[in-house]
Amino acid sequence: MTAAALSRVKKVPLETMLKNMERFDEEADGLYSKLNTMIENGKPSSKAPRKEHLEFFDKVMSLMGKMRECRLDAQRCATDAAPYMHQRLAAIQHTVTNDKIRAKPESDMSDEELADYYNKLRLRPTSVNPLVIENDTGEPVHEDEG
Repeated sequence: MTAAALSRVKKVPLETMLKNMERFDEEADGLYSKLNTMIENGKPSSKAPRKEHLEFFDKVMSLMGKMRECRLDAQRCATDAAPYMHQRLAAIQHTVTNDKIRAKPESDMSDEELADYYNKLRLRPTSVNPLVIENDTGEPVHEDEG
């Protein structure tokens, strides 16, 4: 599209996406209300013929299907509009350390020391063999030691 053609466009694509999202969402809400009303007031009596129960079930399932389609359409519109509405998170640097963590027993730590201790533990790389620390001594426990 040329710049001249773009200047004649009355609506921005984002407006259309948001309008469609709202319409589909409102339609789904309407179908949900209709479904609740139908279930509360329109279900056949227990003595009604089986055919009536099956027809009622078919109507309920049909409404649920339409409601699902509307919700999915609203979600698709929201997904399309999201990049124009919300910034993507920038990549952040994550530090991983293999430093040894020496600590006194957790029961002897202040709240600040505990927070610092756990933050240091979070920076350690993940491992197939998790680091297990003895609470009383603060020393690592190895599986083969029992």
